[in-house]
Amino acid sequence: MPYRKLLHELYQNIPDAFKNYLFEGSSVKSYRKETILSKQGESMTNFFMVESGIIRALYSNGNSSITTEFYFEGEMVTCFIPAYTGEEMMQSLQAITDTTIRCCPIDIFKERLLARPDVRNFFDKIIAVFMFEQQHRSQIFRTSTAIERYDHLLRNYPEYLELIPLKYLASFIDMKRETLSRMRKKMKNSKGIRVKQYPHFEPA
Repeated sequence: MPYRKLLHELYQNIPDAFKNYLFEGSSVKSYRKETILSKQGESMTNFFMVESGIIRALYSNGNSSITTEFYFEGEMVTCFIPAYTGEEMMQSLQAITDTTIRCCPIDIFKERLLARPDVRNFFDKIIAVFMFEQQHRSQIFRTSTAIERYDHLLRNYPEYLELIPLKYLASFIDMKRETLSRMRKKMKNSKGIRVKQYPHFEPA
């Protein structure tokens, strides 16, 4: 199973008791699509869980931006480095649909996490799968062509094509929107090109 799908499955299987414990007393906020929830370079003050909608993480460099991740209903926004170290956010977070999120102050979230070994152990597995997914994606990006990256997306995450606007998909696989549009048309009647394979495994 692709790591991103395994990660989503883990989030969907978080016991309600764990979620209620971690987010007890947290606030719920709603945002219109394309709203920036937090900005690159700012401190992370809240840990987020997506109640509805889709959020993207993006890195901005001048006038261009690169989408690095998408977060769906039931998932927590995994900005682990700023959350654990207090460093500034390396990415911005943006709602790409009308979105509702649950917000827990980061200090309270970490305090609760450390106080319950059972909750912490479950969360450690989430972190491990997230790190595997990030490394796997980095390997593909370093060794694959644009059409191979698109084919990888098509075979492993076809639902993204239905849920996510084309401009964000293009940014996610590092190509221009126009290039992705042409590539989709070109591949409709072709057999596709298989991306180089890297084995997946499920952490214990």
